[in-house]
Amino acid sequence: MDTNSVFLAFKYVGCIILLLVGLYVPLQALPEPSVSIRQQVSLDSNVMYGNVLASSTLLTTSVDDLSLTIGLRVLEDLRDVTVQAAYALPSSLTLTRGAMEAAAHVGWGLADSSHMDGVLAYAQQLDVGTMVSANLALGIQAHASLIPSLEEPLFNLLPYLRLSLSVAPIDKLFLTTTLSTTTLFEYSAQCWAPVVGIDAAYRFTNAVLVGFSAFVRFSDIHPETVLILSQEVGVYVILQS
Repeated sequence: MDTNSVFLAFKYVGCIILLLVGLYVPLQALPEPSVSIRQQVSLDSNVMYGNVLASSTLLTTSVDDLSLTIGLRVLEDLRDVTVQAAYALPSSLTLTRGAMEAAAHVGWGLADSSHMDGVLAYAQQLDVGTMVSANLALGIQAHASLIPSLEEPLFNLLPYLRLSLSVAPIDKLFLTTTLSTTTLFEYSAQCWAPVVGIDAAYRFTNAVLVGFSAFVRFSDIHPETVLILSQEVGVYVILQS
């Protein structure tokens, strides 16, 4: 194995360990957190691969108004790690509430290249009774690509947008539609390009929720070359404490 590849592997593993420790230590001083684990298996199709299986794991912990999520996706030679944080802001209103959101993503493993993305945004949620909620988030997202064949990294700064609408038509059933410039592991890089997704989930018990999700990521390169960059359908289970 190339020594550079070994060095990069140790570097990424070391960063992940430091990240986990950095998140774990502060949580020990906080009240009892709620924890959930989401395991998903998906069929993914993109411009690099045909229909291939992808596996993703998400660990989410919430304490009071702070929520932290760590995610890992494995897709053929690709590896993606994402960390997201959201802090709900105080509000005297019952129907709406704001939050500050931040996210960081690293992907590597394809042609010895790596990609890094970051998001900082303000989100506003509107709840209409217990059946309907809408969410709007606006901010900025930064993207950097390190490609061995290029002397300088590619860097771009873009506006960030997320629109979502959630409906609970019957008890324990949740339906969500989303339009966003990013997902947990998919990011616009060269120009603004939307990711459109749907999600349906059913809560069997307080601790178990099973769902189905699908998304289409439109291309952020010239549309005459390719219109859809990637698409995915998957099933998942969430275990909550």
